[in-house]
Amino acid sequence: MHKSKNELYKEIKDLKSKEEFEEEIKKRQKDCDDLIDEDTIDLLIIDELGRNKQNISKISDLKSGSECTIFGKVKSINESRNFTRKNGSSGKVVNLEITDDTATCRLVLWN
Repeated sequence: MHKSKNELYKEIKDLKSKEEFEEEIKKRQKDCDDLIDEDTIDLLIIDELGRNKQNISKISDLKSGSECTIFGKVKSINESRNFTRKNGSSGKVVNLEITDDTATCRLVLWN
């Protein structure tokens, strides 16, 4: 079950004011042209501040269908590709190789 924004804020209230947290969310949404939703940005901020400890996994422990956070480094980024879906709409995909101290894996980002 996902935590609400207020529940997530409690994890960092000693580091940021509620207003700073809200401003950071709005800034990041604008910076990414609203391609990332608010829930994801909330979690990203909590992760970056090192406070999302509940679902941290190592790459070697990844399992299909699990929700987790990975801390690692981007080893390489392939060139993005545009494509056309069966319904005629266009999309974009890029593959990254990420690594931690246990393994390396491919991360596929869509649109």
